[in-house]
Amino acid sequence: MAQELSALELHFISLELQRVVTGKLEKVYQWGKDEFVFRFYTKDGKKHLRVLVPGLVHFTSKHYKGPKVPPGFCSFLRKYTTNAIVRAAYQHGFERVLVFELESRVHGELFLVIEVLKPGNIVLCRKEEGKLITMNPLKNEKFKDREVWPKKEYSYPKGQPDIKAMDKDSLKRMLLGSERTTVKCLATELGFGGVFAEEIIKRSNAEKNASPKDLPVEILESLIVNIKNVFMEEPSPFLSNSRVYPVSMLSVDEKERFFSSFSEGLDEVFFEEKVVKETKAVSKDKDKASVIISAQEKNLRKFEKTVSESQAAGEAIYENYQFLSSIMSEVSRMRDEKKPWKEIKEFLKGKPGFVSLDEKNKEIVFEIKK
Repeated sequence: MAQELSALELHFISLELQRVVTGKLEKVYQWGKDEFVFRFYTKDGKKHLRVLVPGLVHFTSKHYKGPKVPPGFCSFLRKYTTNAIVRAAYQHGFERVLVFELESRVHGELFLVIEVLKPGNIVLCRKEEGKLITMNPLKNEKFKDREVWPKKEYSYPKGQPDIKAMDKDSLKRMLLGSERTTVKCLATELGFGGVFAEEIIKRSNAEKNASPKDLPVEILESLIVNIKNVFMEEPSPFLSNSRVYPVSMLSVDEKERFFSSFSEGLDEVFFEEKVVKETKAVSKDKDKASVIISAQEKNLRKFEKTVSESQAAGEAIYENYQFLSSIMSEVSRMRDEKKPWKEIKEFLKGKPGFVSLDEKNKEIVFEIKK
């Protein structure tokens, strides 16, 4: 399971994003519903940013191959952002949100927003009369306090205050005004999360279960200093117990491996070769050849909606998805090469579970046993 980045970890990713500023967003790739790679061209060469929605963003040096036909949302992003100049890249406040300010010669000023927090989203906006207007999101969503919908004004998720921009006096007032324990105040009200709340408390020699207002003056001051200093700390990424940390941690004893950047660590541990594996399947959105096994795809979607009716069959489809996917890829290739149906049928006969091929309706039937 991939690591879900906290607001502080996203801060360190945002520092790495500066390497693509003034560069061009060359191309966007998408696999499935939630995995993207944004390819930038910079003065230092090509940079590849992987986004797994929600939760994970990092640069990758791993090999990948894009689908022959991109999904609809990916095509939309390409249409508007290809060769756009990156004017700025940053974390929005202290939220789990990244923003790329783009300038397209054709489409003007654009804002690409990546919502890393759950449920996660990618939204392309344009500026009109000082407001951000949603052009198209990966997912249309409606919340109590905002909605992410085409042609509607876009508003950022509302969460914790921007403690990165907060001065020490304001931070002190916030801490003293909390009714929670110090560790819970740091974790939830300030947005550090449990791991880094514990780390800042350890650095400050503070009593985590005490209220901030009950801490000795010198401990409270130390706490404030450590909160501000963590944002200016030199990255020192390392791996420990399947988690990659961006900075040195007093609260973590076992350090298994060190990395030159936070992205390098995330790339090594959490890439999982998912992008590479899924590129074997051609996108079914526009590729006519994928219609051949559309019955399997339709069944998969059906099982997701009606698990209670066909639980055993649904599990069988999931368990054999890579097998079916590889067959779709090979059949698609053969159809692209104008191979006769007779040859395709001979290929399928050698596959476990093959039942029949309906050339007229372009359907393949497999029997999958649990």
